[in-house]
Amino acid sequence: MKRQNSIFLNAIRDFFRYNYLYHAAALSYISLMSFFSIFIVVFVMVSYLPFDLGRVVSLFSRLFPQKSFDYIRIVETLAKGRTTLGIIGFVLAYYFATSLFRQINRALLFVVDRPHPVARYWYRHLVSIPGLLIVLFLLYVIVLSLSWIMSLLQSFITMPEQLSFLTADVGAFFSYLIDFIVFSVFLFFIYFMYLSERDNLLPENIIIVSVLTGFVLMVLKETFGVVYKWLLRANPIYGSFATVLFFLLWMYVFFAVFLLGARMIYYSNKKS
Repeated sequence: MKRQNSIFLNAIRDFFRYNYLYHAAALSYISLMSFFSIFIVVFVMVSYLPFDLGRVVSLFSRLFPQKSFDYIRIVETLAKGRTTLGIIGFVLAYYFATSLFRQINRALLFVVDRPHPVARYWYRHLVSIPGLLIVLFLLYVIVLSLSWIMSLLQSFITMPEQLSFLTADVGAFFSYLIDFIVFSVFLFFIYFMYLSERDNLLPENIIIVSVLTGFVLMVLKETFGVVYKWLLRANPIYGSFATVLFFLLWMYVFFAVFLLGARMIYYSNKKS
């Protein structure tokens, strides 16, 4: 327990000492500019796979509080009209889509004390989008399986009228569970792709930190939703103008927690 506290406190200290918030802000801005290209590429590639596009979008929605995801809905609508760009358009969209992953790589190099990119790992940016599709497929299967289990339980278990409220509680639990799994799997994918081989980090450390940061992000996502509802009640005008603001704020918090987790992985590996 003392070791875990030491890892966390050291990571928090470095987080503010080395100003990781600067990198979190930079990644937030890049994400604002990159999601259009990412959606174009994902929609085109998903169209050749046995995916339900609506479910793919719903998986993305798990990563965002409701209000900040409104921005993604706007981008999704625009991107759907641009999916027939031809080969040259697809290649350009693919290049700009990988810019977010290139910047994530730079930020992670800084966090794990590797300030200069290693040239022989350039290919990771090219395979980042196919890797993302593999993760989406895995999550797609997991979510479908959990939904099937949920529907099976509801069909075989009949709640007495006095306990009917438990049905809603079970549904909420499954929703939180899916959010937690989506966050943890996405975090593990990025940590593992950019940190594991290059810095000889132990996979078990990456798994533990991905689970912890996934849980923290799930809680923060729900907190964002509560805060937004409170702001909307206080002043309804926020509902009309807060879409991009909430998206940027959420991405800022997301990447701050993400970089803090990367530093925890760094210290966990040093102490293993």
